[in-house]
Amino acid sequence: MSYISEALKKAERERLGKKDEFFDGRLGTKKESAKRVGSKKAIVSLIAFVFLVLFTFLGYRVLSRPEKISHSTAVVEIGNMFTEARIAQKSGDLIRAEVIYRKIVSVDPDHIDSLNNLGIICMTKGENKEAESLFRRVISLNSRHVYGHYNLACLYAKEGKSSEALTQLKHAADIDTQVKAWAMKDMDFLSLRNKKEFQQLVGIEK
Repeated sequence: MSYISEALKKAERERLGKKDEFFDGRLGTKKESAKRVGSKKAIVSLIAFVFLVLFTFLGYRVLSRPEKISHSTAVVEIGNMFTEARIAQKSGDLIRAEVIYRKIVSVDPDHIDSLNNLGIICMTKGENKEAESLFRRVISLNSRHVYGHYNLACLYAKEGKSSEALTQLKHAADIDTQVKAWAMKDMDFLSLRNKKEFQQLVGIEK
């Protein structure tokens, strides 16, 4: 009996020992898992820090680039629109040309060539007040814009404002002497043809 009892006790001790070892094993596994989780968190934190540093030093350039591209794209688009408007204007499609010029000016209020050409269209349509405003806007942006002065002279001549027309025509001629040849052929100056000041200005004084 003592032998059997001893054997049973031994078996119980072995069973308990294995149970303890099993739990120790699980705890060990948990401890190892916690370490791995901690390591992963550390790696994630390190990666986040690296990205933060890169963004701090390079982020401005990365964020600024779309603005530069957008601006460049806008310049190209306006250039294409202006070419399209000029073609329409030369072909006599003033309605389409005007729509495009106004669209350009709505995006770039200082687009001087669109302002000038839009002024010509307004003058052709008899919208003289707006035409004058546009030509004066052109001159305010560039005081040596020969077409701004010349077109304003044409407008004043058509309105019978001889003095103002001659003043603007002289400004244009001072900038580019070719203006004299233009004026001699331009029917807008028909009312000035017999005036001595005009003849002196264009070089056809009798």
